[in-house]
Amino acid sequence: MEGTRYRAIQPQQSLTEVNPPNAANARLSASLPWDKIDVVPQRLADRILWQSVFGRGSTPPPAGPNASPAERARAVGALRRLRRGDSARRWLLRSAGEEDETREKAAASLLALGSGITTEEAEERLEELEGEE
Repeated sequence: MEGTRYRAIQPQQSLTEVNPPNAANARLSASLPWDKIDVVPQRLADRILWQSVFGRGSTPPPAGPNASPAERARAVGALRRLRRGDSARRWLLRSAGEEDETREKAAASLLALGSGITTEEAEERLEELEGEE
């Protein structure tokens, strides 16, 4: 019926509660750059959430059929560094910077190819466009 009112289901759990320091993957979570957009691989975020609900030894479901092999490699690389006692955060930030550089070069190459200009000219144009934002 049009205009029918409804009652939203109110959550029973706190929406601001965080996992305690002794939670599954607390060390992993604390070492990740959550303050940087799109740097933490989805696979790691999924693992932290899954194991916080289902327990430290539980196995999260596999990534979907369109999962990125590069994202998987970043997640595996971050876990390796953490297990060795290295900084997963620093490694992820560095690898994200390298990925940005690779994307920028690919965009410049496509622009150059599509517009008949040199790659250097395309890079300059893209830098100009970035400066306008």
